[in-house]
Amino acid sequence: MNNLEFGSENVEKKGHPGVVVAHLGFRISALFIYMFGGIFSMSFVTSFVFILLCLAMDFWTVKNVTGRFLVGLRWRNNIDPATGQSSWVYESRSEEGFKRKPVLPNEFRAFWGALILCPLLWALFGLSALFTLKFPSFIVCLTGFGFNSANLYGYIRCKIGGFDAVKNYANNLLGKQMLSRFMSSAPSAPAQSA
Repeated sequence: MNNLEFGSENVEKKGHPGVVVAHLGFRISALFIYMFGGIFSMSFVTSFVFILLCLAMDFWTVKNVTGRFLVGLRWRNNIDPATGQSSWVYESRSEEGFKRKPVLPNEFRAFWGALILCPLLWALFGLSALFTLKFPSFIVCLTGFGFNSANLYGYIRCKIGGFDAVKNYANNLLGKQMLSRFMSSAPSAPAQSA
């Protein structure tokens, strides 16, 4: 029986199922407790504490583990020991790194899908709580939205680049859409017969 050297496994076919479960598990748990926590416990404080624990574990896991393994992105805050200045660092795996360990399509979809969908769900639940005047629930939703949106913002900055790159990307996308609509609505020149 041949033993493979560490790191020579076929990652393309195998992937990281445990990391995907961690990525989705804490987010789904927080949402599940928010929606059905009243069934298991009559105490709002107990539900809030468990939701907050799930959100905190999700934030740490997504920021430090799942982004690196699933899509090759990482963001962090560095503090210069000499000056005490804080600087944000947004990183992406190098081209060589992506060739060695490519991002799997299913993992890519699971990562970005959950990263985008969960803040939207928290915002929807928050608006619902606000309009029904359930202010404690609104605070829970605001907390969930804050945790999830911070990770989403960090990974968008990693994927696209700095703030100027995000702004340029949005402007280019908007410009292309406007040009395409203008061109499709322009009357076509009548055909001339000879």
